[in-house]
Amino acid sequence: DKIFRICTEKPLLIIKGGNNNQNKIFSLFILSVSLWSFGIFSFISAQSLNTTFNYANFNYIIAATIPLFFLHFSLLFLNKQEENKFNIMFYYLPFFIILIGLIIEPHLILKNVYFSENGTKLANINPINYTVYAFYFIVYVILAYRNLIISFFSSTDKITKIQLKYIFIGTIIPYMLAMFFDLILPPFNYSYVWIGPLLGLIVVLVFVYAIYKHQLFDTKIITAQFFTISLWLFVFIRIMIAETDQEKIINIILLISSIIFGSLLIKSVFKEIKQREKIETLASELQILTSTLSEKVLAQTSE
Repeated sequence: DKIFRICTEKPLLIIKGGNNNQNKIFSLFILSVSLWSFGIFSFISAQSLNTTFNYANFNYIIAATIPLFFLHFSLLFLNKQEENKFNIMFYYLPFFIILIGLIIEPHLILKNVYFSENGTKLANINPINYTVYAFYFIVYVILAYRNLIISFFSSTDKITKIQLKYIFIGTIIPYMLAMFFDLILPPFNYSYVWIGPLLGLIVVLVFVYAIYKHQLFDTKIITAQFFTISLWLFVFIRIMIAETDQEKIINIILLISSIIFGSLLIKSVFKEIKQREKIETLASELQILTSTLSEKVLAQTSE
């Protein structure tokens, strides 16, 4: 009975990757930074003003997801700041307002884009709408860092504190600089928006280092989700910029196929991870049982 109580009441669970929501939100955060970087460089390299304007709006939609996913990630980090679904949806509401607003009125944030005398791409900004957008971005970033700080001081786990140190120290300076060049400076000078993606890359590298060095998340889940969602968004972008109906139909079929097979891939990876965790748990319980039996045998032998 004593052995049974030890094995059932004190199992050693070996779970490196956190819960599924953490993995999903983290993947979406990294993906949003990557897509935003892609959008900025596409904006710079586009030839026509119409295409440039479309990429600019795409950038503002994608950029709006960066603080959103970062805030969501901070709330779910290691299950220390879990929030209910109503609160989470409340945090997502401003993004959907921005998304719908830009779809209905493409000139909501930017009036237009144009070439300067030296060929640099510049933009005329709607000051009121842009200020609201910038306020949303800055407030969400502040809330996210507040949650990370609370998690750091409330945690008693050494590894958790190390992970939070990497996330906080390694991201706050690039984050602030990127916000300066791509959020605060554009109303006055739009020619330095290319700096933001380079700083965003630093943020991604810090997270990747924390993953591999300190087991922040399960790398297999992150990799599967990242590349699958990247494929979906890549095909979706091709649908949006398709010039002919035939090209659009082909890309829609490709998107549907990639969603089906990508979902099956992610599901199989999650299933494999859960099976591995069960095996590791059973192995740990067996180790405890063996150790307890050995101690009992030694005690009986000494008697």
